[in-house]
Amino acid sequence: MSIIAIVLLVLVFLPIAILGIKTWHWLHVTACVFLFGATLWFTISAASVAALHLEYKAKYHKEVKKLAQAKEQISELANGPRGQPIPPEPGAVNTPTWNPDAPLSTCRTALARIIGDRGRVWRGCAITGGNQAAGQFQVTTALAEGVENHGIAVNDVLYAFAETGRFEGNENVLPQQYVGEFKVTEATNNAVMLNLTTPEGVDGSHTLLNTNISLSLYSLMPIDGHIFFATEPAPRNFGASVPVSESPVFGKMFTAEEFLNGKENVPAIFGVPAGYQAVNPSSPPLLQSFARQFSQAAGNIGQSIVNEYVRDGGPWREGDREANHWVRVKFLKPSPPMRVDSGAEQGVTDGFYFDPTNGQAALPTLRGGTAEGQIELTQKDYQINDYALFPNNEETQALVDQGYCEIESDVYVRQLNDYSFSFSHGFELRSSLSQSVQLVTEEIASLQRTQARTDRQITSRQTERDELTADKEKFDQEQQVAAEYLSTLNQQWTSLQTELSKLYQQNVALEGQLNEVNRQLTETLEANAR
Repeated sequence: MSIIAIVLLVLVFLPIAILGIKTWHWLHVTACVFLFGATLWFTISAASVAALHLEYKAKYHKEVKKLAQAKEQISELANGPRGQPIPPEPGAVNTPTWNPDAPLSTCRTALARIIGDRGRVWRGCAITGGNQAAGQFQVTTALAEGVENHGIAVNDVLYAFAETGRFEGNENVLPQQYVGEFKVTEATNNAVMLNLTTPEGVDGSHTLLNTNISLSLYSLMPIDGHIFFATEPAPRNFGASVPVSESPVFGKMFTAEEFLNGKENVPAIFGVPAGYQAVNPSSPPLLQSFARQFSQAAGNIGQSIVNEYVRDGGPWREGDREANHWVRVKFLKPSPPMRVDSGAEQGVTDGFYFDPTNGQAALPTLRGGTAEGQIELTQKDYQINDYALFPNNEETQALVDQGYCEIESDVYVRQLNDYSFSFSHGFELRSSLSQSVQLVTEEIASLQRTQARTDRQITSRQTERDELTADKEKFDQEQQVAAEYLSTLNQQWTSLQTELSKLYQQNVALEGQLNEVNRQLTETLEANAR
């Protein structure tokens, strides 16, 4: 059809052009021919483009609709259906461990809770022997039916926890108190010999033998987390507009009394380790004194540490550390690209999954941003008036200044701990303090001996000083007598000089008289001689 139309246009144009030659200038006719050709070519090209546009426009709308449906499905998988409450986390308090309706966000939280027991775990291990003074324990593992070997090898490092906790209505004991870090020195199919890697006890020793306490052995130290110390699941949407004093963003935490008194199902990380004596009677007296002084001051120190756990997710107050200052913000409009990936990449077993200072993902499997670590958020990714938890820093303040969100509450967020480092570093510090105290004790004894010698020398020098003082008094007296005698001699010498001077003058006068008499006699003799 289009070809016929083109042919008809050409047949109509040719007679017109031929008739135009008779009356138009040849230049006008040539321009008209070229203009007709260009117009015809443009019309053909435009028709082809319009056909393609109509074809792909229909396809585009179909794909956009499919993309929107896929994004909605992804959002439902990640956060649950819109407008409906998110199902509770599998394995949370009063929640079954399996919940097929749980979205990806709660499943990830449940996964974090599950792999809090990172690596392999052996529960219900009984202590059957050992040398408590040397920190050695022989432990028999509880093998499951059909399992012939526990899989522990010599030189493995294990973290032991005393199973002293119980959940209400559950007879199974749970690990609650940290005992120490041990190295496997011997291993059989169902038993291992554990050697304490830390010192046998700076000011105490483990006395777990002859007790009914069983152990849980961990190949990796459990990680820290905010939700692990909560008595209830965290509220949805970070508690929305409910004050954080009434609804902490991570859920209500255990109380300080529950933490310190070791209530059932409460992690006992603040009490004395199971079987651990606070002060060893054989330790140096100075160390015992130091331990007693520290235990008196430990109340305030321990209370301040416990308060960090108790207040986690609650209101931040003036005077708190700025590192614990986070803010709950309310979104007002779509946000610009935001950094979601931490610059410090780590392995699954190296530490916590997110950077504790800014909440950014540290594991490669959790990273979802671009090469720059950023992710583009659109209005479909969240609803306006949703809430988020950000650190109180310049980036958050910039979002507030640009009107993307507003600060709704100041939140106290506890900095997460690396317990593997904390416990081992704590024992190292205790060992270092013990060595330092022992060195100081020896130095003090040496200083005391030196002081005794110095005191004896001071006494001897004081005696010499007294004798020298007495000698000086005698010398002063003798000096005074000598001065008086010298004065007398000087007076006598002056008197003698005066007398000698007079005698000399008399001798000179007599000599003159003798010379005169001699002269007269000489003259008399000469006169007589004539």
